[in-house]
Amino acid sequence: MMSSKQCYNARYRYKAKMRASMSEMQHMFKHLSDNKYFFKYRSHVDEGGEYLQDIFFAHPRSLSLFNSFPTILVMDSTYKTNKYNMPLFEIVGFTSTERTYNVGFAWLTNEKEDNFVWALQQLRSLVRNEGSLPKVILTDRDTALMNDVGQVFPTSAAMVCRVHVQKNVGSKIKELLKVREREEVEKEIVWANLEKAFMHLLYSDAVDVYGDRLMEFRELCDDYCGFRVIALATKNNEADFELVRLSMQREMTLHKSMYVSMFDGEDRWKYIYEALFRAPRQRTSLRKTVAPQDKWFTFPDMGHIVAIIFERVVVQLSKHGVGACETFFPLRGYPPPNPSSKVICLGALPNHFVLVKLKEGCPIPKTNAQWKRHAAEHTKDWQTYFMDRQKEFEELMSIERGDVSTVGVGSEDNPITID
Repeated sequence: MMSSKQCYNARYRYKAKMRASMSEMQHMFKHLSDNKYFFKYRSHVDEGGEYLQDIFFAHPRSLSLFNSFPTILVMDSTYKTNKYNMPLFEIVGFTSTERTYNVGFAWLTNEKEDNFVWALQQLRSLVRNEGSLPKVILTDRDTALMNDVGQVFPTSAAMVCRVHVQKNVGSKIKELLKVREREEVEKEIVWANLEKAFMHLLYSDAVDVYGDRLMEFRELCDDYCGFRVIALATKNNEADFELVRLSMQREMTLHKSMYVSMFDGEDRWKYIYEALFRAPRQRTSLRKTVAPQDKWFTFPDMGHIVAIIFERVVVQLSKHGVGACETFFPLRGYPPPNPSSKVICLGALPNHFVLVKLKEGCPIPKTNAQWKRHAAEHTKDWQTYFMDRQKEFEELMSIERGDVSTVGVGSEDNPITID
C-alpha cells in the first residue's frame, strides 16, 4: 500500500527526471512542439533577461474542430491553475450536436485589453476561411474582453452568457422591489412572477419560441411607466397614474391655443391629447391592457405639461442614443421661494422610464429650447435659480465627451524567466 504523499513524491521525481536540465518553460515548449501543438508566445526583454508575457496554445485536433464548427464560442478565465498566478484564458466551441470542445488556451500576465487583444489575434490566425468567422461569442461581464471581441471579430455578436444575465437581472430586480412594512408577501409574489417569466424567456430553445415568450414577458408591464413615475413623484403612489393623465388632459383642453402654437399645429396637439386616453382593453394571455407605443409618455411634449400642472421642474436624463438630457420649467406661474426642492427627474431607458432621486444642488441639464421660446416673461425667473447647476452640468459633460480611454500594457507582473 502507498500513501498519497508517496504517490505525489513519485510523480514529482518522474517529472523532474523527464524535465532533466530544462527549465519548466523550456520543458513546456518541448512538450507542445513534440505533440504538434499550435503555440505562440510573446516576451518582455529587460536588463535582467527575457521574461514570458503571454502564451497561447491549441491542440491540432482543436484546429480542425474550430474550422468545422466556428459558429459559437464561449470565453472565460479561470484562476489558481499555476504557481505564477497567471489567469488561464479558455476558449470553448460547440459542435452541431451541441457537444463542447476546447479551441485553445492562453496564460496571460494581466486581464487587460492588450493581453486579450493579443490572445484573440492568435485565435483569429487559426481561421482558414475568412467567411467562417464566429457568429456569436459569449463572455462574462468583463468589459475589456467584450470590447476586444468587437475589435478583433467585428462581425461577431458579443453576448453575455445566460448565467451572468440571470444573476444580473435578479440582483437589479431585487433592488427595485423596495417595499413598505407589512408588504413582504406582495413583494415575494411580484418577484416570483417576474423571475418565472424571465427564466421562461431566457431558456427559450428556438427563435420563434423566444419571440412569443418575449411578448408574454413584456405584458407583465403595461408600458405606462412614464405616467407612473410622475404619479410616484407627485402623489407617492404610482397607482394614481390615471389621475396624472386626467390632469394633463384638462390642461391641454383649457390651454389648447398655447399648446397648438408650441406644437406647431393642431395635428401634433391632437396626437399628444389622444395619447393621454387609455388604450382599449385587449384580451391577452395575462389579461392585461398593454399600452401601444402611441400611448406612451413622451418627451419633450409631455415634459412641458407635467411641469405646468404640478408646478415642478421636470428633468430628463438619458444615455446617448436613447434621448436628450433636458430640463423643463413651467410655462406659466411664478417660482416658489425654494424651487430647488421642486424637481422631478425621469431616467429614460430604452422603452422605459424610472424615477431618479437627485441630490440637493446637483447639476442638471440645459433648458429645453421650446420653453425659452414660449414661456411667459415672468416665468423665466425659474431658470435663474438653476443656471449655476446647468453650467456645472455642461462642464461635466464636456469633460465626459473629451475622455480618452487608455489601453493597459501588461508586462512585468509576476515575470517568468524563459532561460
